[in-house]
This record gives sequence, C-alpha cells and structure tokens, in this order.
Amino acid sequence: MSTISSITSSNSLPQNQPERTVGNSLDQEAFLQILVTQLRNQDPLNPQDDTEFIGQMAQFSVLEQMQMLNSQTALSSAAALIGKTVSALMTDSQGQTYSLAGTVSSVLTQDGQPYLLVNHDYIPYSSIRSVSEPVAPTATEEI
Repeated sequence: MSTISSITSSNSLPQNQPERTVGNSLDQEAFLQILVTQLRNQDPLNPQDDTEFIGQMAQFSVLEQMQMLNSQTALSSAAALIGKTVSALMTDSQGQTYSLAGTVSSVLTQDGQPYLLVNHDYIPYSSIRSVSEPVAPTATEEI
C-alpha cells in the first residue's frame, strides 16, 4: 500500500513512498506470497489437494478483478468532477491542516489513485469533502 507523504504544488504530483501498515487488508502481493509459500512448504508425499489450489487461485483472480474495478470506478467518479467546484481538507509537509477549494480542471492517476488538478495543485480524490456546481457569472443589465 502506498501513502502520500506530503502535498506539493506547481503541477507536480507527490512522490509516493511505500509504507507498511498493519491492518486486516490483504493485498495482491501478500496473497501471492502466501500461495507460493504454501506450495514450497507442502509435504511432497501428501501434496495440497487440487481443489484447494484451484480455489485459492480463483480467490486471487477475484481479488485482482475487484481491485481493477475499484480503480476504474474511482477514476470515473473523479472524472465526473471536471468543471465542478470542490473543497478538500489537506495536510502540508509540516502536518498543518488547511482547506483548499477551486474548480477541477483535469484528473490523472498515479499508482491506481486518482488526483484532481485544482488551482495548479494535485489533490487526492480521497481528500475531497464537498462538491458543488460552479457559480455562473451574472450578466449586468444595460439601462
């Protein structure tokens, strides 16, 4: 799992630094490592049942499909925000929290995570707190 270490501006994306976290989630790499370890350490005189192995491979495939679907859904949802006004709660490199608001001009992904370009800053999609329609300019009446 990757986490964002700081927020940067001037059209640059944050540098991702891998960080291990302890939790209940099992990512794709960990699942595959467990499967390979099971195969390496199985008793050669009593190998793992084929149905168990096929079941684990099916679980691995389902996990992979779900991660792809989640990534595509997040990108589609983020792309739907182009032209909308959003606000986000951000944290700078010193740990200070601040609010950022503006109109989304584009969306891109890095390591499967969508980022929104707002006021020349890339904002993680997960940081968005509110979305609204942009305020239309009012026409002045001529007399």
